[in-house]
Amino acid sequence: MISFIWKNWIRQKEKFILLLIGALFISSGLSFLIGLSETNKGTIIHMLEKKWRASYDIVVLPARSEGNMTDNSLVDPNYLSGISGGISLEEYETIKKIDGISITAPLSVLGYASNSFAFDKIDIKEKGIYKLTSSIIDHDGINDQEIVTSNYFHIGYSPKDSSDTFNQYGLIQFDGTLGNLSRVLIAAIDPDEEAQLVGLDKAIIQDHQSRYFNKKDKVTSTVHPDMGFKTISLPLIMSSHHFVDQTFHYTIEKLPLPFQTVKDAQETFNLIKEKGGIHYLETLKAMHKQTFSFTSAESHQALIENVVFGFNRGINSLESLLLLKTSPLTYKSVDSPFQDRWEKAYEITVPTEGSLYLHSYPVYRKPSLYDNDTSKVPRIAPDFIGFYDPAKLNIPLDPTTELPMETYRSPTANLVLDHKKQPINPPTFIKATSNPFGYIMQPPVMLTTLEAAEALLGEKPISSIRIKVDGVEQLNEKSQTKLEDIAKEIEKQTGLKATITLGSSPQPVLIHIPKVNLAPDLGWIEQPWIKTGASISIFKETKLGYSGIIGCLLFVSLMYVFATNLVSFLARKKQFAVLSALGWKTKQMRKMLFIESLLIGSIVSFLTLIVLLMMKIRNPESLSLTSFLLIMIFILFIYVSGSFWPCYHISKLQPVQVMKAGEVSVKRHSRLVRVRGKMGIVINSVFSRWLRNIVSILAISLPSALLILFIFVSIKMDGTLFTSWLGQYVALEVKAPHYISIAIAFVIAILTTAEMMWQNLLERTSEISLYKALGWKDGMIRKLVLLEGAFIGCISGITGIIFALMMLKVMYGSVPYHQFWVFGAALIFPILVGIIGAWIPSMKALKIDPNAGLKAG
Repeated sequence: MISFIWKNWIRQKEKFILLLIGALFISSGLSFLIGLSETNKGTIIHMLEKKWRASYDIVVLPARSEGNMTDNSLVDPNYLSGISGGISLEEYETIKKIDGISITAPLSVLGYASNSFAFDKIDIKEKGIYKLTSSIIDHDGINDQEIVTSNYFHIGYSPKDSSDTFNQYGLIQFDGTLGNLSRVLIAAIDPDEEAQLVGLDKAIIQDHQSRYFNKKDKVTSTVHPDMGFKTISLPLIMSSHHFVDQTFHYTIEKLPLPFQTVKDAQETFNLIKEKGGIHYLETLKAMHKQTFSFTSAESHQALIENVVFGFNRGINSLESLLLLKTSPLTYKSVDSPFQDRWEKAYEITVPTEGSLYLHSYPVYRKPSLYDNDTSKVPRIAPDFIGFYDPAKLNIPLDPTTELPMETYRSPTANLVLDHKKQPINPPTFIKATSNPFGYIMQPPVMLTTLEAAEALLGEKPISSIRIKVDGVEQLNEKSQTKLEDIAKEIEKQTGLKATITLGSSPQPVLIHIPKVNLAPDLGWIEQPWIKTGASISIFKETKLGYSGIIGCLLFVSLMYVFATNLVSFLARKKQFAVLSALGWKTKQMRKMLFIESLLIGSIVSFLTLIVLLMMKIRNPESLSLTSFLLIMIFILFIYVSGSFWPCYHISKLQPVQVMKAGEVSVKRHSRLVRVRGKMGIVINSVFSRWLRNIVSILAISLPSALLILFIFVSIKMDGTLFTSWLGQYVALEVKAPHYISIAIAFVIAILTTAEMMWQNLLERTSEISLYKALGWKDGMIRKLVLLEGAFIGCISGITGIIFALMMLKVMYGSVPYHQFWVFGAALIFPILVGIIGAWIPSMKALKIDPNAGLKAG
């Protein structure tokens, strides 16, 4: 039987060559697409999972968390540090009990504490009255903010009445220590959960008796018997890194006042007192200036040494007021000065309150105090137990390329436009400052426990809860569904707001920094905000794109195989009739058709296997053994399934009728429209064989639909994805292969159309012969056939547009009618496919002999 099949292929070598060409396109198309899609999807998944993934999958926020998330699902960097409380410990325990959650790491941002430190101690030997000027300069990269304070002190003799030297003489007590206050942010955590989330326990520096929290660390509080204020003793660990860029300047100047003897000194004291104390001292011109300067790195080191000193001596000298809570920035949406570069732009909404701090800091955030009455403000007595190195935490640390959602690093920003909206080249890098009301916050420097947070903030001390979910290791629909279910359960049981952070992406946003007190209009900064769900959307689009185009290629291949088998069956009716007359049973002929299809499928599978093995050698991670097997099974399925239709109809053959009718049986078809020109002939020809032509229409319409879809995705990438750093990488990975694969699908559709129109022309031999007998020229015959191909292509294009509209509605929930020109432009391709598919059959029509055709009719 195999020998018979082979000889039959040799006799019909033209059709066999066409069959091999189609098989080659299917093989190369599937090999190229599947191998490349696996590689690209692997690249994209790796990029999304490794480069843009936070340490947590879900973040739970208070039901009303002001200013942290916009209506575009855009979140500002380090937004967690701007929330002060709002979640109760009871709600936290409820969330911990929800099935499927592996880590529940709360964060309570307590506020800013001012801790004293000393750089150096100077020895001033010459007696006299001195002026001490200290200045702290915060360097944010744009507009340095300086806070200057001046004080006066004396060295040597003291006044007779020295009980209140400041109020009487304007003089402070100074022992030569050059120091200051370090304002740092304090946050509370659950030590066990934080250790699991980011490996905080592994980041502890093993020096100076440094250690991590343990069960023995307790929080105690005492109330001053006379003053009534509360002091809370709490365990603390401190970061070994500083996060602000500051310069500390100290200037010591001697005033020109006599102070050599006791008498001189007393007369000077009397003069100062008589002339108004400090107001008089400010009028004097100083002399003999000495200056000292220190950096923020030195200040942080000095603070650490103070802590170490406390370790070594068993004392604590860092008690301080916890006056300020944190507060978020609030924004309003504004028009972007450069829409193509920054799609989203916002302006910081300047608070109208906060006059207490207008003389010291530029105020961009609404000040939030523990209490307006200073006597009721809690005091903290830190019990420093250790230091941690944030560089050793299990989080991505490159702020320029990684997702800016972590608690342990400063947000980044670049000044890109000045206040006149003119570009700044190169952009200026901006740093966080010590300003508690600044537009960029420093991260927490000191960490304590939830017990301390409860003692300070009361019933709802937790600002946010960062959650890891069991089994969510990959970025896929299964993970997304699981996270959505858990987020809904959290919201149902607690009423809090649960936001999925898996699949988020950094997106550049333009922020206008307006004029406030003490600071002019600074211009526009670019910040990497977080677009929630962007990565999972890209993943879904990528997967849908590749899955859809693979499915399209498989479907078009199936249509081609079906068309070739159908045409082969129609052309071989007489052969099957002869075999039936010679005693072949229907079962044997079906077996022959099945073996033919299996052989062609095996050839295609073999060619595909060779190409895939070559790709596997070049990229060992591209395909697994399971993928190889599935691809082979799919190809064999396509070719075997193509034989079902001929196998079904072969039992209905009547040998006598077929032998009389000849190889091609001609049916009389009813007319759909009246024939008044070529178009009427074309419409009747297409719709009279509608069941057959629908194969060509489907084969062309599906790749046409995907072409429209991918054009819109490309437009969407330019408009949305390219405004995120994620899109700039991913879009380039998926663009070209989609269109190459569409081209392959169109080539197979051309072959399918050619097969069907070839058979149609064979059945219309007498019709075309009649046209020639009536005087039609070859050019008119060719135009008729090409017009028929164009008409089939046009119907296919319209069908493809309908499919594309349905897919766009499912993917994006809307149809971009304002870009309807895409549909018109995409209609050109299926029409061209129909014309090209009809070209070879049109050449066949020209060779029809009118005499032979009319005799056969």
